[in-house]
Amino acid sequence: MKAISKIFGLMLTIAVAFSSCGGDDDNGDGKSEYTLKDAICKYSHDLGIASAGAQTITLQTTTNLDDMLKGYDYVAPITGGTMNLTKVTSIEIVGLKEGVVLQKFSLTINGVTKEFGDITTAKIELYNDVNLEYFKNVFNTMVSQKKLIVSATFTPSSKITDADALKVNFAFNGNFTYRK
Repeated sequence: MKAISKIFGLMLTIAVAFSSCGGDDDNGDGKSEYTLKDAICKYSHDLGIASAGAQTITLQTTTNLDDMLKGYDYVAPITGGTMNLTKVTSIEIVGLKEGVVLQKFSLTINGVTKEFGDITTAKIELYNDVNLEYFKNVFNTMVSQKKLIVSATFTPSSKITDADALKVNFAFNGNFTYRK
């Protein structure tokens, strides 16, 4: 009877040892998943110069997710992410002069276009409740494609010059997962 009890105890010990090996979801590659919390992806898209009353389509620009996360301690590539719906997240027009209207302003990001209507100095913040779903989709696509491809279309009411430094600033606050 003692021999059976010892064998059973040994089997139980071995079973517990095997079940506690394996780490956090290592997918068999020996790597564990980590989270980069409250990281801010920043990017500025230059709206360039434009003639008054003429429809302007900016050059399409591309930035990589890893470039937007420079300065943070993580191991590329990012494998997932969730957007933090905070005031730290911001998508806004900067450099717009008082009295200038960007008529029918739209952004195309990663192939998806959204029109924001007429933009004035009173309406430069594009990240708001009305546009929340669009920017959540932009964030998710940015994470899955690991880049942002951006262009803008608008018709200015007044001439826009290089001195105006008109641009769209993006700041996405999120939690990002990676493996190491």
